[in-house]
Amino acid sequence: MKTFQKHLNEKSKDIEFKRFYDEEKGLINLSLKIQNKRTGLGLSQKELVNKAKITQ
Repeated sequence: MKTFQKHLNEKSKDIEFKRFYDEEKGLINLSLKIQNKRTGLGLSQKELVNKAKITQ
């Protein structure tokens, strides 16, 4: 059975796969930074979207 890392290494040889994977990884990292900052400020998701004047 392959480990996830071995599978990812194999798939990453495909340039298009790697480009999409890296893009998604960047979006996940951004999401985590926003969540950490929001919770650090003691804001709920609803409070944050209200302050940002956007929808959830």
